[in-house]
Amino acid sequence: GVIYHREAANLHSKTKNFNSEAKCLCNLAFAYTQLKNYPSASESFKNALSSAKSADNHYLQFQATEGLGAVHYQLEEHNEAIKYFNHALVALDSIQQDTGIAR
Repeated sequence: GVIYHREAANLHSKTKNFNSEAKCLCNLAFAYTQLKNYPSASESFKNALSSAKSADNHYLQFQATEGLGAVHYQLEEHNEAIKYFNHALVALDSIQQDTGIAR
């Protein structure tokens, strides 16, 4: 599955479809977490976050930063985990402002 997620992300990157690229990179990162390959998961989540920011997609920014928090928690890098979880809360607030849904 990892190969297909990576290939899909590369295809979307070439067409500058940042939303789809971010989704594929998040899927790739989740696959790496299932394999307990946390360094690769972290890199994929960071790339997903960059694409999500390029797309101005707050939901995908939330997904990527929450994933980064979880990865750093698994690596017992608790200060980094807290930092990313706090970023995820900021992204969640942006989603709620976009949709009008209260937390």
